Amino acid sequence: MTEKEKMIKGHPYIANDPELVKERMRARKLTRLFNNSSEDEIDKRISI
Repeated sequence: MTEKEKMIKGHPYIANDPELVKERMRARKLTRLFNNSSEDEIDKRISI
């Protein structure tokens, strides 16, 4: 079972797993892009 599968099932997992770190970094980047867009940039927000 992967660390991500453990996390999803609510089991103890290692947060520093490379797959989880990569996904967390991607999520932070997308959140930053969304938050830095303005309210009238609807198409940009949808694409994010």
